[in-house]
Amino acid sequence: MAGAVLVTGAGGGLGRGVAERMSADGRGVALLDIDKERLAETAAAVGSRGVTVTTHVVDICDAGALQAAVAEAFAAHDDLDGLVNVAGLGGFWPYDALDVDTWDKTYAVNVRGVFFAIQAFAAELATRAREGSVVNFSSIAARNGHELLTAYGSSKAAVLALTQSSARALAPSVRVNAVLPGLIWTDMWRQSAGWLAEHDPALAGVAPEQIFGAMVDQLIPMKRPQTVEDVAGAVAYLLSADAANVTGQSLHVDGGAVLP
Repeated sequence: MAGAVLVTGAGGGLGRGVAERMSADGRGVALLDIDKERLAETAAAVGSRGVTVTTHVVDICDAGALQAAVAEAFAAHDDLDGLVNVAGLGGFWPYDALDVDTWDKTYAVNVRGVFFAIQAFAAELATRAREGSVVNFSSIAARNGHELLTAYGSSKAAVLALTQSSARALAPSVRVNAVLPGLIWTDMWRQSAGWLAEHDPALAGVAPEQIFGAMVDQLIPMKRPQTVEDVAGAVAYLLSADAANVTGQSLHVDGGAVLP
């Protein structure tokens, strides 16, 4: 299985890293994101590799528009057989300040959008009698509860349950797995560390990079952050023929942060 891959959240750092790895492996990529400019930047980054690249601007919270975008991706890539659900919404929120809008938006992006992307992808595969593979992005926050990550962590735990349910529902034609990244220095983490510096008196004036580094030292036994390339490599494995008998599983890429 080495066809084209559809990547949601392709305008962000993780999505771009996945797209770059897929294109480096010779796979065409269909790039989905709500941000047109960042999507174009990702397309430019992978477009020189000699593979087919298409962009699709869509709000993953709009199920109808998402379904149409997936159909467009299949029309543009006649060998599309992979889906990577990277699109996500995170951030720290104090437990007692978490409001309905934030909760609903987090679940709309992190859970509902993932489900309807899988559903649309599987339907397109079925009309073509084609097998495929899905990789969903969860997080170590799904395993280790944190008072500032109640909405995010619980939504990522829901992704794990969704992964298992989808694996059973879509077998044997479609495999569905999840990756759980650890601590990666992305725009999302930069914003989160900045939030901590602003709201925690003990961290006032501390640079976001220092906050992140301290958390890595505290939480990661390997004492180093994970990288986009680490996670993209795990995705490449799960999409590959080497993982032909792997489905419904959760692969941690976290330097040992979460152990059974």
